[in-house]
Amino acid sequence: MEKGKFDIPFSLAGEDGTLSIVYGEISKPDAIGFEIVKEDGFAAEEATGFPYMRAGISEFPSKGFRTLTAFIQTTQSKFYQIVDDMMPALNEKAVDVSPFFREKHLPFYAFGYPAAMFSARHSDIRGFQKLNREINTFLVSFPNPANGFCVECLAAFSWGFVEWLDRGKHNVKIAAVKPINIEHWNNALELLQRTFPKYEFSRAFTANVE
Repeated sequence: MEKGKFDIPFSLAGEDGTLSIVYGEISKPDAIGFEIVKEDGFAAEEATGFPYMRAGISEFPSKGFRTLTAFIQTTQSKFYQIVDDMMPALNEKAVDVSPFFREKHLPFYAFGYPAAMFSARHSDIRGFQKLNREINTFLVSFPNPANGFCVECLAAFSWGFVEWLDRGKHNVKIAAVKPINIEHWNNALELLQRTFPKYEFSRAFTANVE
């Protein structure tokens, strides 16, 4: 299922590391494992043609507790009543976390020593004619005593898709997967702070990718 891959350099606590991303188009939905994260009745075939992504730290000099990191993921979903509409009928921004994590007030999509994650998309057009969904994924520091319990963005990339209906036919176009300027993290801070007010999210002062 692999379609492409790239690396993003990052720095954590004065040490340089590498974030590796693998991505592609879902051709065999049953291989994704949606039954682990979806309720009964979810139609896995509705993910055919949609994107998937896997990310993780592939290189980092330190071991043990110093590798503790996390991922935060945000989405912007623009829904259109008519395919050719210029203005969306609904512009929805959200922090993408599992219901279990949300109930526990955790803003993270995944975390670990070091962090790794997998994410896959499926149809979500609802009652509209077109959906444009942009997904921004951020590798972040995990709050701990050494960093003052602050969440800092280390690296960022974007992916997503457009789905639309045309004469009853369902269409999907995958957006380019690419590194993004860390300023996107700053643009997400208001949403993150409002959704998870108990956490401190640090503003980035310099960009680490072009």
